[in-house]
Amino acid sequence: MQLLALFPQRAAAHRARIRLIESGIAPDGIFTVDKRTEDFLIDDEDSHSHVSFWAHVTAVVRSEKALRALERQLRRGACLLSVHAPQDPLRDVPALLKNAGAQMQWKQRAGIPGERDEHCSLERSKARPRT
Repeated sequence: MQLLALFPQRAAAHRARIRLIESGIAPDGIFTVDKRTEDFLIDDEDSHSHVSFWAHVTAVVRSEKALRALERQLRRGACLLSVHAPQDPLRDVPALLKNAGAQMQWKQRAGIPGERDEHCSLERSKARPRT
């Protein structure tokens, strides 16, 4: 299960990351992103390849209105946390994120359409935060 969560600031996302690791989530499956973060590749289990992180965000969020709101929040200092968590009834990741201060959450519904190569695109998707 792939989740995205929006936190009001980087410190809150960092605390959530620590709680996720303490709950048994692998650290390499957790990404914290803010307006300064450059694009990077993440593993896509559905296609067994790499995808642009921002293409992933666009695929998960899906709504143009929500993407624009997300961009505004990131420009104002919010932080986005992405976590790949196994579906485990004993580990309620959405509740953990909410208790850590997540303002919004999105769950991946299907495979991620996006870049599937070894290099990040020079141009990000529309969801790219601008500085």
